[in-house]
Amino acid sequence: AYPLRSLPANTLHVGPSASGKSVTLIRTLIDRDKLGGCFDAYHVFSPNVWIDSQYKVLGKYIENHTGQKLGDCFRDTWDPGAIEQINADQKKMNSYLKKQKTERLLSMHITIEDFGENMNVVKSNHSILNLPYVKGRHYQISTALLLQRLR
Repeated sequence: AYPLRSLPANTLHVGPSASGKSVTLIRTLIDRDKLGGCFDAYHVFSPNVWIDSQYKVLGKYIENHTGQKLGDCFRDTWDPGAIEQINADQKKMNSYLKKQKTERLLSMHITIEDFGENMNVVKSNHSILNLPYVKGRHYQISTALLLQRLR
């Protein structure tokens, strides 16, 4: 049983710069009494992913617990094609596991931070952000969106 709620789960974190959004999310993702150990893979989209010391903590956790290389899961630019590919790969893997009648499907967490000012990311009706939020849950993808302000 998960300590917070059933997964997958989508979350929205809104607060001004330096309000603790990233720290709170990262602690939730790595602490064993929260969601630590619940995800098989992680992907982070943030212009600060290589600079923010909090992401160094998450990066070390990801490398130690999933074997992912940070170059494969950390992106400092908005990449809609990567979101589509991540979703497609997760769908394909879990569809295969369902056919094999395995007990557990693979779970994934996607973090999207500081791209909320980009109109193509959150405002467009055709935003790729709709994919992990709406369809991702069917493929065991949990998504967190971190914004400085909600418009």
